[in-house]
Amino acid sequence: MPSAPLPPDEQERLDELHRFEILDTLAESEYDDLVFLASKICGTPIALVSLVDENRQYFKARVGLAASETPRDVAFCAHAILKPELMVVNDAAADERFADNPLVKSDPNIRFYAGTPLITPAGHAMGTLCVIDRVPRTLDDGQREALRALGRQVEALLSLRRAKAEAERLLMSLFPKPVADRLRADPQATIVEEYPEASIMLCSVDDFWEVVGGRPPSEIIELLNEVFSLFDRLAEQAGVQKIKTISNAYLAACGLPEPRADHAEAVADLALAMQREIATIATGSRKPFSVRIGVHSGATIAGVVGIHKLAYDLWGPAVDTACQMEALGVPGGIQVSEASHALLEDNYLFEPRGEFYVRGQGEVTTYLLRGRRAG
Repeated sequence: MPSAPLPPDEQERLDELHRFEILDTLAESEYDDLVFLASKICGTPIALVSLVDENRQYFKARVGLAASETPRDVAFCAHAILKPELMVVNDAAADERFADNPLVKSDPNIRFYAGTPLITPAGHAMGTLCVIDRVPRTLDDGQREALRALGRQVEALLSLRRAKAEAERLLMSLFPKPVADRLRADPQATIVEEYPEASIMLCSVDDFWEVVGGRPPSEIIELLNEVFSLFDRLAEQAGVQKIKTISNAYLAACGLPEPRADHAEAVADLALAMQREIATIATGSRKPFSVRIGVHSGATIAGVVGIHKLAYDLWGPAVDTACQMEALGVPGGIQVSEASHALLEDNYLFEPRGEFYVRGQGEVTTYLLRGRRAG
C-alpha cells in the first residue's frame, strides 16, 4: 500500500498548522454542524474535518466514526492535500492507491471518499473536509459544489480561530494575565490598584546610541529587538512583569498585579542576569553593550490608561525614585535605594555608594548591588 508523498511545502504547511493551535482541542459546535451538513447533503454515513500533522490525521469534527485520529500513512486525506481541488475516490477497492489500505479492508471499510482541501490564506493545505461511505458511489455536481462550499466555511472558521488566537497573544503581551482577564470580561472596566509593596527597576543600555551611531535604522531596530527580547526572556524566568520600553530603556516591576513576598529578590536577580547576559549580544563594534540599572521598593499605583491605545503603566514616587536610581547610577552598575537594600541585604552583596538628592524624596542613601551571597 503506497503512502502519500509529502507535499512540497510540508515544513511550511506544518508550521502553519501548529500556529492555529487547533490540534487535540475540544469539540466545537460550529465544526460539528458543518460535518453534519456535509453528511446529509452528500448522503454519506461518515463526514470529517481532518487535519494532517506529521504522523496522523486528527479529526476536529466527525459524524459516523468513533476514532478521533488515524495514522497518516493510511490516511486518504494525506493524498487529498496534495492538490487544491476536490479529490473523489468512487471505489477505493478498485483504486491501486487504496486497495490494500487497512481502512478499506477492515473497519471502517471505506469504499467511497470525497475530500476538499482546507487551504490557508498562505496557500497551505492543513487537511480536508471529507465524506465517506462503505459502498461505492458518486457525487452529483450539486453535491460536489456543496462540499466545496462547506469546506470554505471550515476555512473561514479556522482563519477566525487563528485571528482570535493572535489577538489573545497580543492582549497577553501587552497586559499581565489578571489585567488581560479583566479587560476581556469588561473592555470598559476602570483598572487601577494601589500596591503597598512592590519593587521597580529601570534598565538602560549604556551608551547605546554611541555604539550604534551612524547605522541604518533597520540595523538599530534589529539590535534593540535583540536586546529587549533577551530582557523579556530573563524577566519571564524571574517572574518579573515587563511594563514598557522607553527608547533604549526597559521598565519592569514585581509584586504587581499579583502580590509577591520576594518581589525585591526577583528584581535583584533579574538585574544581575541583565548585567551578565547583555555581554552575549554582538554589537558589531569593539565596544560591548552594558547596562545601567536602578532599583527601588515601595508603594506603587498601577493600572490601565488610554481610550484607543490602552497601556498598563505605573505611577507614584516609587517609580520616580527607581528612575532616579538609574539616572544617577554608574555605567555597568546596579544602583539600589535604601528601601530595596533593607529587603535584600541578608542575601546579597552591596557596596555603599552614598547619598543623592531625589526629587520629592530628599537625600536617599544608595548602594551598588554586586551579587548574591554564597550559600
